[in-house]
Amino acid sequence: MFKKKYRLKKKKEIEKIFKKGSLITGKFVIIRFLKEEKESPLFKVAVFVGKKYSKLATQRNRARRLIWKILAEVLPRFNQYLNHSAIIFIVKNNALGELEKNELRKDLIILLKKIKENLKNPQEDFI
Repeated sequence: MFKKKYRLKKKKEIEKIFKKGSLITGKFVIIRFLKEEKESPLFKVAVFVGKKYSKLATQRNRARRLIWKILAEVLPRFNQYLNHSAIIFIVKNNALGELEKNELRKDLIILLKKIKENLKNPQEDFI
């Protein structure tokens, strides 16, 4: 789990990302991200797992914990590219029962590389 300073908590921040942010879809996860012009060198992250994924809170929490664990391992490699960014990871509804750590990790790495490329060249339209 990340420290609180790295987590998105405010409803206004999350709504802003959904309205103005870019969208990337992967096999298991949808990512919404927004490059912000703040002086803080931090990036902020949120993980959403909806009830459509599973009605059981234990399964949703497992998916959430799995993503947080993978992000803790993977994000330090992308840290310099993600500064001043806000990222929301949304687990797809059709990923039920399929979430395995290795496949999810590969999917997240591919998506983070796409974000990295987009943040380097922000003029491109990215979906």
